[in-house]
Amino acid sequence: MKDEVAEGICATAAVARCCAYGKRLLLVALLAIWHVGTSPTLLPPLYFDNPDKAAFFFGEPLTVLSRIWNWFYGGEIYRHLWVTLVETFSRSPSAPCRGS
Repeated sequence: MKDEVAEGICATAAVARCCAYGKRLLLVALLAIWHVGTSPTLLPPLYFDNPDKAAFFFGEPLTVLSRIWNWFYGGEIYRHLWVTLVETFSRSPSAPCRGS
């Protein structure tokens, strides 16, 4: 009985590791597709006539990640997050129902 439980635990851990690797691989694949799709030099313009329009509409992942990094590293975002939290929790529970 204990061997069956141990095998079940090992199998569960293996599935969890596999899922974690799969999620990371999916994230990397999505970032790579985003980068290739918005880079004007890697692909010919498929949908837009101007190759820079895709980067304008969808953003470039390295530019977006750089901006997010600068927001958190510079501390600029924390004031905005604080104001958002205060405004969210200072509303009365019935405010959405009244439309205000």
